[in-house]
Amino acid sequence: MDKNKIKKYAINARTELIDAIKVKLATLGIDENKIQEKLSISTADKEYYVDDNEANALTGAQIGWRKDIMAELNRHGYQEDSKTAYKDFVEEVAYTWFNRIIAIRFM
Repeated sequence: MDKNKIKKYAINARTELIDAIKVKLATLGIDENKIQEKLSISTADKEYYVDDNEANALTGAQIGWRKDIMAELNRHGYQEDSKTAYKDFVEEVAYTWFNRIIAIRFM
């Protein structure tokens, strides 16, 4: 069995997962430098963090998910060292999802 193909796949999949996670966090107004505050156009049922584009509005459970992500980042020490905490968080999420995807694949 050629293990080099598996190694290449794992490295590429991990990189793609990390990039996708960073993009999703950016749409939530979270990056390695700061967490955006809610924009003034936000309402009780819709929150905006990036711009006023309707596609970027957070509603319902998404608002709670963002709060959970912020709490997890703060648990990782985001207030003290945002870059390291952000990187650690992204790595942890990518690792978790990679393991889940692989487990499903081999079930």
